[in-house]
Amino acid sequence: MMKKTLPVLTLALAIPGLAHGDPEVMWVQSGFDQPESVVSDAEGSHLYVSSIHGQPGEKNAQGYISKLSNDGKVVEKHWVNGLNAPKGMGIQGGQLFVTDIDRFLIIDLVSGEVLEQFSPPEAQFLNDVSVSDDGDVYVSDMMGNAIYRYDGQALTLWLEDERLMHPNGVLADEDSLLVAGWGAPIAADFSTEEAGSLLRIGFQDKALTQVAGGEQLGNLDGVARIGDQLLANDWMNGRLFRITADGQGTVAAELAPGVADIGAAGDVLYLPYMFDGEVRAVQLP
Repeated sequence: MMKKTLPVLTLALAIPGLAHGDPEVMWVQSGFDQPESVVSDAEGSHLYVSSIHGQPGEKNAQGYISKLSNDGKVVEKHWVNGLNAPKGMGIQGGQLFVTDIDRFLIIDLVSGEVLEQFSPPEAQFLNDVSVSDDGDVYVSDMMGNAIYRYDGQALTLWLEDERLMHPNGVLADEDSLLVAGWGAPIAADFSTEEAGSLLRIGFQDKALTQVAGGEQLGNLDGVARIGDQLLANDWMNGRLFRITADGQGTVAAELAPGVADIGAAGDVLYLPYMFDGEVRAVQLP
């Protein structure tokens, strides 16, 4: 989420709260510049990694997106260049959607060409992206306490609410949107007095509720689903939380501070380590 110096820890392979043994580290790929997000295409053949390469709010045209094979090999490190501080991504219909501070970009998956961009005048810090089953794209504005929606025509404000507590990660989950809140208020060092929670917002009525087991977990960055369990991570201290279908929340792993927008495809969890410049693929039991 941000750039600062913190002690680097290693992935804890013994994971309390997860049964049936340790997770399997499938591969590690390094050489990125503050990787923030990882997303898989629909076929599962390629991964895309966004690298901030500077301050998260800095418009320096140094950010880029890398293309990887699904086993972690770099196909093209600078697949898309000239971005500012790209973060969350989503894929639908041969297009890659990515946030870039106050811009929402649509990129062709074949050519890597930026097809279209939207810059809502009120957008402050666009962060994560998720695509719903009906094709709508939802985008979080962390500093604006807002969620935007792209319907294939325009990017418009969908919900603005202080109860979002600086929404970071988003995940379209059947008939609702899961939101990982950072917490509030945000201090200069991005710490907060109140920890963020995992929230659920109905697509139809926009009703906002807390997810049982996901209350006040920490400064949450990403949210992912693997099977019947939800996973959310605390950027500041590196904790990975597991929330089961019956509403039980546990610390699933102790990762490094700075693990950003986690993503999942099938039973594989992708972890972007911002400070280490690497991406890890982990299979949880």
